[in-house]
Amino acid sequence: MPKSNIAGLKDALKVHKSATIIVHHNADPDALGSAIALARGLAQLGVSPEVHAPLGISAQSKNILAKYPYPVLENAKIDFKELVFLVDTSTPEQIGKIEIPKSSLIAVIDHHEPGAFWEKADFRFLEKESHASAFVLYGLFKNLGVKITAEMAFFLLAGIVADTAFLRNVNAKDLKVTAELLEIMGDDIDRVYTALSLPEDISERIAKFKSFKRMSVYRIGDLIVAFSHAGSFESQTALALIKSGADIAFVENIDEKKQEYRISGRMRVHLLGKIDLSKLMKVIEPLVGGSAGGHPTAASANGKNTKNSKKVQERLLTALEKELGGKRKVIA
Repeated sequence: MPKSNIAGLKDALKVHKSATIIVHHNADPDALGSAIALARGLAQLGVSPEVHAPLGISAQSKNILAKYPYPVLENAKIDFKELVFLVDTSTPEQIGKIEIPKSSLIAVIDHHEPGAFWEKADFRFLEKESHASAFVLYGLFKNLGVKITAEMAFFLLAGIVADTAFLRNVNAKDLKVTAELLEIMGDDIDRVYTALSLPEDISERIAKFKSFKRMSVYRIGDLIVAFSHAGSFESQTALALIKSGADIAFVENIDEKKQEYRISGRMRVHLLGKIDLSKLMKVIEPLVGGSAGGHPTAASANGKNTKNSKKVQERLLTALEKELGGKRKVIA
């Protein structure tokens, strides 16, 4: 982490004694857990925090809070403080129609591709090579002299385990941090697994079945690319398409009334190095009227233009043809 970022934030924390922490829409365990751990860490430094989820939290995150409560303000009006921390959040579209006052200092803590907030931020803590924002926050705590408590370790581990597919997508450095946090928490990883485990909602299962009926499937070389639509659970549905045989899957969620467009992309791990979805999906930003970002194997785009669904599919297919050096063939 740049020393100027650390030094600047340390100075700001000495002067400003209240902070607003904001997470992205449908906040997942990495966003939620990191935000709560950050709130506890700031409190150690004499800063009073509020955690806001302006567009709600995910089912997994709700399950965590049901077992380990913390006052997260969902869909509530935000009384912005002098310091604003954006956690696991890179673009304005991820927090809705919210204007952060120019008088507030902004700190971004993230592990995705830099978004619009990156340019606005006064303090930037972004590590694209990290597999979770919780890892970035762990390093920040070390630099700020924050003591990680058992509760904070639990919330950080919840984010790490969830964002690494239950520790399947990790490296040696990640495992060292995970082991240290587990020791602090009390060597009971089952607590984390239990908090993250929940029965699949029937609405989610129905959404997946409906998406199979709406699916368009293409072959590019030896790869299968699937497109579909869902009224909800688009990221879970894209993952279901991958598990059903697709190499790359995109699922849209279009809300005409709210003028909201979302598309989630998923990709098999063996394509790492050939395709980077977080970069690929940048090509549709002008079409959706918003922004795209994420990870090489899991990315999304959000915007306000709901009229370009066919153009979005065409542009993504064209980009994939260019990346893979092949032409598409319609399968279904």
